[in-house]
Amino acid sequence: TSDMDMNGENVGQRKMKFRKTECSVCYNRASKLFCIPSKDDMYKKWFSVLKWDVPPEQLKYVLNNARVCDRHFSEWCFTSTLRQKLIKFACPFTIGDDIPSTSRQTLSALPSAASQCTSVEVSDTEPCSTTELCSPTPSRDTIGHLQVTPKTRKIKTLRSSVSKLKKKLYEKRSSSRFLGQLKAKLADKPHLYNFVTSQLKMQCKDIKGRRWTAKEKSFALQIYLHSPSAYKLLRKFFAFPSKATLYRYTYNIARSPGFCKNLVKCLKSQSSRMSESDRLCVLSIDEMSIKPGLTYATDLDCVDGFSTVKKHDFKEDPPFATHALVFMAIGIVKNWKQILGYHFTSSSEVYSLQELIHEAIDILQSCELEVVSIVCDQGPNNQGLFRELKVTKDAPFFFHNSKKIFAMYDPPHLLKSVRNNLKNHGIFFEDKVASVKLRTCFADWSHIQKLYELDSKKKICACRKLTKRHIEVSGLKKMNVKLAAQVLSHSVAAALNLYVGKENFDSKASETAQFVYNMDKIFDSVNARSRKHEKKEMCAATGNSGHLELWKEKIAWIEKWHIRSSKTGRKIYAACKIGWLITLKAFIGISEYLLQKIKFIITSRFSQDALENTFSSIRRRGGFRDNPDCNEFRHTIQKVIITNFLKQSSNKNCQDDDAYSLIDFSCFNKKELLDIISSEDSATESEQHDEDSLHLNTLDSVEENVLSYISGYLAKKYLSLNDCIECEKLMVEHLLLLGRMSEVRREFKLLVGPP
Repeated sequence: TSDMDMNGENVGQRKMKFRKTECSVCYNRASKLFCIPSKDDMYKKWFSVLKWDVPPEQLKYVLNNARVCDRHFSEWCFTSTLRQKLIKFACPFTIGDDIPSTSRQTLSALPSAASQCTSVEVSDTEPCSTTELCSPTPSRDTIGHLQVTPKTRKIKTLRSSVSKLKKKLYEKRSSSRFLGQLKAKLADKPHLYNFVTSQLKMQCKDIKGRRWTAKEKSFALQIYLHSPSAYKLLRKFFAFPSKATLYRYTYNIARSPGFCKNLVKCLKSQSSRMSESDRLCVLSIDEMSIKPGLTYATDLDCVDGFSTVKKHDFKEDPPFATHALVFMAIGIVKNWKQILGYHFTSSSEVYSLQELIHEAIDILQSCELEVVSIVCDQGPNNQGLFRELKVTKDAPFFFHNSKKIFAMYDPPHLLKSVRNNLKNHGIFFEDKVASVKLRTCFADWSHIQKLYELDSKKKICACRKLTKRHIEVSGLKKMNVKLAAQVLSHSVAAALNLYVGKENFDSKASETAQFVYNMDKIFDSVNARSRKHEKKEMCAATGNSGHLELWKEKIAWIEKWHIRSSKTGRKIYAACKIGWLITLKAFIGISEYLLQKIKFIITSRFSQDALENTFSSIRRRGGFRDNPDCNEFRHTIQKVIITNFLKQSSNKNCQDDDAYSLIDFSCFNKKELLDIISSEDSATESEQHDEDSLHLNTLDSVEENVLSYISGYLAKKYLSLNDCIECEKLMVEHLLLLGRMSEVRREFKLLVGPP
């Protein structure tokens, strides 16, 4: 009997041996087999349906090796009609009497988990790996058993949708986690982060299914304006808008000369969101030279190249355009700028600039912007404009609809004009130089020229920035404000005083030094770019800053200028003298008016730097074009109005204005205003200096004084950060060892001021 029992147990053991290639219920080799779920409540439910009594010691083996085929599941138990994946709460059922009752004794005779092959971990909702041993087509019994109703179809569709949405949610969470990490790494480079996210988004879409934002179009437009060939190459590797997309984006903006209605429309929308002080602005006018020539414009169906400032009869021959006249509004409180329009003009044509000025002011006032002043250079047309508006040095303003508007000339242009007159003729003025009473003095360019000749040979230069370009000024160098500002600067005045009486230097150079020193103070006072600065004149103008007193003092000083021809000796008319008088008196009137509304005034906003930088961008388009023709200018300024932030030339005619465009042209597409993009600062020039070794015993008196000044400056900076009595004693003793420096350095300090 015991032998027979052992045989029966062996037979049962052979029958209940689980194989991963067959169903553990019906022992059929099916193509789709599913593991027993590992959750406590689920596998107990399965065991109850399958009538399995599994002892605890065999539970792990059953869960790892038992399989159930798809014939034991209803249609609603699957996530799709492919019957490859079970839903979370799927449960099998029995088919007829195919399922044998499994007792505890039978399962206890099953082989242990160690004697079986390695288990395959499969989740409770995923099918195990299967082998194609039979046809996947279900049998007739299975088809007949499945009951498909409208309700089951709807459940199946909804469960399929839920599965797809879960998959998308998982992908979204993964991508958001990645983008969060990327944003943290690129926190200081927001433009790079925006570019990467845009590329990740657009690369997953079809070319014709990409939809670009206004920022992405503006960014692509800047690259295209720098180099169309480079943009074409980049489109092979990155997702960028097509050329046709950029053309449509800019099609209706400033297509033709004149004041653009779309600009006015957007300007009204933006100004409605601004405060009263932010609406204060300056109207800047300037001309840019263009190349005469005729070009057929296919977009306008007309011929470009004629003057557009006046309406000509078809019987008349309009003159060729030689200049482009541009109107720009510049903010006083907030540093914004906006081009209003432009016209093509001819040097041989007489037109009324006064009417265009009044039209531009009407447009700005209709946009609820308050025009405080107009600014222009001292060209012949602008001098004629001031005569038409009856602007004089005693009354530097005019009236527009009973509103007083001040008029002034651009201070950087006036500074260039003073430098040119000083170089060509010299300037007589009255000042207290080496005397108690006022006396007539003469500022001579030869003193500055001799200063450069002597100082350039020194190993330690008193005027490090003074080069040959500053002395030999001719051609386009006369247009460079930077060269004029560096010549008429505080450092040149100090160096002239340092060289007086040494090395056969003319003693009258102190008069030239005083003139340069006064011009430096005047220009600094009208070119302030921040509220606070080390130099008092470079601070913003306030009621207590002393700017009003300085301007009144220098007006009396300028009125006593007179210039005589270097060839004939006759007194000549100096337009720069009248220009400075009008400008300084206009600044006085503007300060008295604006300081009642705002706390301080950034005087550099009353200049043409923003407009000059725009011209630099236009000339830089497609290579450096000093004189583009009408067609090139029209298409380029259309793009510059939108982007506004093309990098200017490093040899441009003025400083960076750092102004942003008031209008973001995304409102043409989405009716909303987006954030403004920062300009990049232009690259500064670097000059090479002599790197020879420096020996203190070979220095002359001038070099020793320069070295003493630099040493004192560095010592003061160090001692202001470290309160060390021993260090202070050592530094002072070392400076006193220079001996003969102290007396000359005292004279040098009178003009330069403390380090």
